[in-house]
Amino acid sequence: MAAGRLVARGALRWMGRALAASAAVTLLTAPATAEPTDSHPLVQIVSNLRSEDELSRALTTLTRRGETDTHLRSSADRYGQSLAKREADRAAKLNEVNTKFDEHLASANAATELVPRSISLADAMRSAVEMQILSIDESVFMADPRITRLLRDTDRAARDAEAAGEWMLANELYARLAALLEAEGAYREDAGRLGQRLSMVRLYAPEKFRELIAEHRERHGEDAPPPYNPYGDTYQEKLEPITAQAVERALQHANFKHVDLASKGAMGPMLIAGLNAIETLITTSELADVLEGLGEEGARDEFLRFVRTQRSRIRERNESKGVGITELNMTLSKMLSANRFSNNLSQQALLHEFGNGAMSALDDYSAVIWPDEIKRFQRNTRGEFVGVGIQIEMDDFQNIRVVTPLEGTPAQQAGVQTGDLIRKVDGHSTLGFTLDQAVEVITGPRNTAVTLTIERGEGTDKKEIDFILKRTRIELPTVRGWQKTSAGDETDAWDWFVDKEAGIGYIRLTSFSNNTTDRFDEAVANMREQGLN
Repeated sequence: MAAGRLVARGALRWMGRALAASAAVTLLTAPATAEPTDSHPLVQIVSNLRSEDELSRALTTLTRRGETDTHLRSSADRYGQSLAKREADRAAKLNEVNTKFDEHLASANAATELVPRSISLADAMRSAVEMQILSIDESVFMADPRITRLLRDTDRAARDAEAAGEWMLANELYARLAALLEAEGAYREDAGRLGQRLSMVRLYAPEKFRELIAEHRERHGEDAPPPYNPYGDTYQEKLEPITAQAVERALQHANFKHVDLASKGAMGPMLIAGLNAIETLITTSELADVLEGLGEEGARDEFLRFVRTQRSRIRERNESKGVGITELNMTLSKMLSANRFSNNLSQQALLHEFGNGAMSALDDYSAVIWPDEIKRFQRNTRGEFVGVGIQIEMDDFQNIRVVTPLEGTPAQQAGVQTGDLIRKVDGHSTLGFTLDQAVEVITGPRNTAVTLTIERGEGTDKKEIDFILKRTRIELPTVRGWQKTSAGDETDAWDWFVDKEAGIGYIRLTSFSNNTTDRFDEAVANMREQGLN
């Protein structure tokens, strides 16, 4: 949260340098009686601005120096007025949020049941985060007795909600605690644990997950999402290729190659985190109806005892003499064997969650790329994919909306337009789709056809159009110039100059892929041929 204020201070420093540069230009063009630029007191003050107080001092100096350029004084006055308005706006917004904060606190204090009290606390926490951003002195804000009491009450409510199986509620409370205490890193583990549990519900019981979202939004007085749409969304197909050998190799590689932890013995924490994830899986009641075996209480408890015993043994061994790579194979083998003789859950599901949990012990950015995610990963890293050539998003009404058809692709050539709503894919409604579902069913094998039913227009002009498109290899452009001069994304299709006469070029990198370096070099070569400085 402190980042917002750091940005503002950074902008102030940048403006200080800009004013200093402006002062220097003015002084260089001023009469000979002006003082040398580098020793001018105004330049020295403005170039070292670190606060609004220092800016005020600079403005005072500016207005008192009769020989200073009138235009510069006027610019500084306008900037001072802008700062004053910004401060007035900040104070007004802070007062508004503070009023809402007190209202939410009063509602929380009046509530006696867990759910309504927790909802009010979550709303109060949201207001508290806004107040933190708007506050000038964060230490004063955090010392406010209302904030101290709110943190204590929210912590208790989050733990009570988790104990009661109110996953969405606990997740929101932990997430808001983590946001308010971001600098300390507090509650990250708690928020991660609840996020992990909800991710499991989303994967294995997506209809139940949608019900949880609808219930949570209703509690907050928000509209419910559309009903769940199962088309193209089954966990069995996603997990079917997963094997124990593949998971073991992936975790071995992570253990040996992780930049920070490879030399510190990462395997112990990875195994513990993996078993934590398995415990989360088998204690998530929403999965009992979809993962065969979880509904049998005796078998579930037997497997849970194994998980906890194995985790304690690994933790003790890790603290005494460390855990080596052989422990990974033993843990996986014992886990799968214990599962077969207890609740006999899907082996792929166990391996999937163990792998995700183990990788979470490393850092926020290390992860297993599972078989169903490979195409998406390659699209992001190689800059290419097989599809019809559209960028899509989920709008505020949960519609799949076309952001833009990529130039020269089947979608663009067929007439798909920005703003079109994709209502059906191969005759199946997209109502209730997630964005990942939409991507999954629109993309597919090369040279196969897909029919997109597009809704276009509003009111009486609204109409549906079917586009039959052939999937092909799509290359995502990562290097762009100042403006397009022709169709396509080849080097010659761009004007690479902001100011050709001055020899000032412009290159924008939108992402990185296998061909980004080559395209960048081509753009630079093109500009040099045309007079790049």
